[in-house]
Amino acid sequence: GDPSILLGAPGPSLSGILLRDLGNEQQKSIFFNYIEQQLEKSFFAITESEKGSDATHLNSSLTPGHLYGEAGYFLTGHKRLIGNGALAKTGVVLAKKQEGLFGIYGVLITPDLIEKQPNQLKRQVLGVRFLKEAQLSQMEFDRFFIPESHVLGMHLKPIQRGLMGMLKTFNRMRPCVAAFAIGHAQAILDFAILETKNHQDLTWRSLSHELTHLRTLLYDSAQKIDLDAFKYGAYSSVAKFQATQFIERLTQTVLKKLGYSAL
Repeated sequence: GDPSILLGAPGPSLSGILLRDLGNEQQKSIFFNYIEQQLEKSFFAITESEKGSDATHLNSSLTPGHLYGEAGYFLTGHKRLIGNGALAKTGVVLAKKQEGLFGIYGVLITPDLIEKQPNQLKRQVLGVRFLKEAQLSQMEFDRFFIPESHVLGMHLKPIQRGLMGMLKTFNRMRPCVAAFAIGHAQAILDFAILETKNHQDLTWRSLSHELTHLRTLLYDSAQKIDLDAFKYGAYSSVAKFQATQFIERLTQTVLKKLGYSAL
C-alpha cells in the first residue's frame, strides 16, 4: 500500500525501461551490470520547474562540443522533482539537441562522468513531508559533458530514437503509475473501513466497487501494452488518469469523513 517501499528500493526504475527500448548493447550492459552489482538506485530526469513533465517542451539542452579531444555534447539545464536525483550515481536525463519531436534525446549518466565533473553538476534533496524514500531532488547541469557513446538511440533510425521512439517507454510507465495509485488507494480504503468499523457504509461500498473496476481496467491496459506499446498507448493513459484522479478524490473523502487526525 505504500509506494515508498518500491521507490526507496535499489533498481533500474524508469531509466531501465528507456534503456531497454533505446539503448545499445554496451549502454545496457554498463547500466544494468552496475545496478545489479552495486545494488544501486537510479534516477530518471524529465521534469523541469517551468515545463513540468512535458517532454515535448524541455529547456534542458545538448550542445555539440569536445572535451579532451573526445566528441560529445554539453548538457545544460535544471531538473526538479527527480526521484533519487541527488543520491543515485547513474540514470537517464532527457534534453533537446534541436527543436521538434525528433530533437529530444536521452543521455546516460554514469558514476565516472559524475566523478570527473564535480563542478558541473549541483544536486540536492528537496524537503518533502511524504514519499521521503523517493528522495525527490533537484539537479542542475552546467555544461556537463556527455560523450557521444552515452547518447541513447544513435544506432536507430531518427524516427525511432527521438521523442517518437520514447512514446513506447512512456506508455509502459503509465500502468506502473496507475498501479501505485490503485495499491495506495486500496490501503487507504482498508484503513478507513477499519477505523469506522463499518463495511456496509454506502460510501466505502461505492468506492470499493469503483476500485475493483479500476483494477480490471489496469490489468486490461497492461496486457494491451505488452502486446503493442505504441498501438495501445491510449489505454495506459486512461488507466493512469482515472487511477490518479480516483485516489485524489478518495483521499479527500476519507479526510472529510474521518478528520485530519486520520492523515
